[in-house]
Amino acid sequence: MYHNKVKQYGPADISELGLPEDLANIDAALEWRRNGKTYFFKGSNYWRYDRTRGKIDDGYPRSISVWRGIPNDINAVFQWKNGRSYFFKGNKYYAFDDNRVKVLEDSVNPYPRDVASYWMGCSNPEVEIKPFGSAYGLLPNLLVCIACFFITWSF
Repeated sequence: MYHNKVKQYGPADISELGLPEDLANIDAALEWRRNGKTYFFKGSNYWRYDRTRGKIDDGYPRSISVWRGIPNDINAVFQWKNGRSYFFKGNKYYAFDDNRVKVLEDSVNPYPRDVASYWMGCSNPEVEIKPFGSAYGLLPNLLVCIACFFITWSF
């Protein structure tokens, strides 16, 4: 975990966290500033992890539908310095209102929005990114990863 490019802790092998086997191959993880807990997303569920106690909180997994407007099977999530969380799925992203616990509302330009246009400044967002080979979805995931890396290290 980094804060302002300074390593705070980690990396640690995920097996050291004592997570349930259900969480093998998670889709995404987020340490949420709202409560300091770590959230693991996989498929249509999420788990809340308490780092201080070193275990998943009781009552989990829960349906991802609690995160109103966020689809199942997300590819990535992070919290930006503006305090919002951003969820990515394929070539689309969702800005999340952490206080109201739902996707931001924008009647002029609603979510989900195109990653290529809004995060990478591409001028032709109508070009569809198609997966190739047996690695379904690899290209969109790779683009999101590269964009997140670039954005994180450029500030």
